[in-house]
Parts: sequence; C-alpha cells; structure tokens
Amino acid sequence: MIPVVHTQWLAKELETDGHNPMYFLCDDGNYYFCKYRTQLKREELDCLVYELVCHFLLKKLNIPTPDVAFAVIDEGSYDIKKLDANSRYIKPDIVCFASKEAVNTTLVTGIQGVDGKTHVRKFENIYDLLKIAMFDLWVDNDDRGKGSKENYNLLLQSFQSQKENSSVVSTKYRWLAFDHAFTFGGAQRLRIFNEKMMPSASHKLIESQYYNSFRKYFIPANYEMIIENFLLLSNEEIFQIIQSVFSQIPPSWNTPPHLADRIITFLSNPERIRSVKRLTIKSFK
Repeated sequence: MIPVVHTQWLAKELETDGHNPMYFLCDDGNYYFCKYRTQLKREELDCLVYELVCHFLLKKLNIPTPDVAFAVIDEGSYDIKKLDANSRYIKPDIVCFASKEAVNTTLVTGIQGVDGKTHVRKFENIYDLLKIAMFDLWVDNDDRGKGSKENYNLLLQSFQSQKENSSVVSTKYRWLAFDHAFTFGGAQRLRIFNEKMMPSASHKLIESQYYNSFRKYFIPANYEMIIENFLLLSNEEIFQIIQSVFSQIPPSWNTPPHLADRIITFLSNPERIRSVKRLTIKSFK
C-alpha cells in the first residue's frame, strides 16, 4: 500500500522546469517533495500517475529509487505567499504525489563523471546506470539527460559498507532514480501516447556525457547479459503492478479509466522491448 502523510510545514517551493515540487515537513517526521499541478490542463495530473507507475516498476526491477507517498495538504501547513507556481491549485485536502527525501544524497550534475577505475570501484553497482538508461528507453522518459541541460534526475547516495569477513569499512555510492513525471512521451503526449511509438535514444540518458563516462568500464559479458535479461517482466507482472497503482489513485485526480490499459499495452509491446535492446547494444559500438 502507498502510505499517506499529512503536511505540517512548507519549507520552500523549488524552481524547476517541471512541476515545481513543494518541500514539506510531514507528520511522520520526514521531508517530502510534493507535486500536484501547475498548469491549466487538468490532464497534467496523469503525470502523477506516471510517477507512481515508474516507482513500482523500478522497485520490481531492483533499481534504487526514493520512497513515495500520498501527501494530504493540511490547512495551516503552508503560507500561500511562499508558493508561486503552485499557488493557483494548492488548497487544503488536496492530495499530492510525494517523494520522500533520501538521506546522504547529492544531485548528479552535468559536469560530473567517473574518474578512473578507482572511482568506479566506489560504486555499489555501476550497471545500475545501464539499467536506468534502458528503463528510460522502455518508458520513454523525456526528462533525464535532456540535451545540453544534462537534467539527469539522479541522486548519488553515499553509505558505509563493510567488507565480508573484514572489519574494513569504506564509503560506497549508489544511484537513486527519481522524477518520472514526463515518461510515456512527456507532457506533450498526454493521453495520446501508444504502443506504436518506438523508443528513441535522442536526448536520453544513454546518449549523455555522464552515462558515456561510465560505459567504457562496463565489461562485455556483464552488459550483454543485462541487455538480454533486464526487461523480462511478464505481461502478468506488468498488469499486476499497474492495477495495484490504479486501485490506489485518489478519485480527485480524475484519472481516465482507459489509462491503465494504455500503459499496460505500451509496456508489454514485444517490439518495443526488442527496440530498447537494439538501441542499447548500438550505444556500445
């Protein structure tokens, strides 16, 4: 079940080129980045559904991603003067999509990359980056590695790791993939995306400077196995994930009943999955 939290105090509204998340302290003692709608188009609420769908797909595929919740806006928890982009639609009892703040993280930026094999060994699993790149092709994520903006929507999380049968403790890193509001074709294809839209590597993570800095350290036997076996969710597994998400969506989001079937058909298309594999293999040539 997706947990429900209530907002207690608005710290700030973030300036982004997307949903301008609101950074709230909530009643479970944690901070959340809360999204609702900022545009006149009510269809924009579909993007919150995409966030939830991608979260649970990532979890199923064992790709790290921040925890999520529904955040109910409580009266008295915010100062409307602190809201610019969200001021028109945020009111008490509105239910937002909320991404829980992850500890010990920094935002990956366009100027970063990997600096040699010693740096590579500090990562828990560098192939997670390959999996995220493939995931983005599969769900048509229009908002990671976007051209010159290098908008990766990746967090780098540090943690302490102890070697097996050893007292040696070292700092390791993992990626957390977040912000999937502009998947399934993004805001320009709301309610018109379909399974016939084949993946494109253009302006995706797989073409970015950051991904390419790691790619040269991928071992052929490892990346070939991942490419072949990564997107092997059965149609039944995809169906169960989507149906579980849709059974919990707040009625106030007015999600169209056909959207679940559209997403299932899109993700289950075998030609789409084959195209993801072909594009990924091509990136190594």
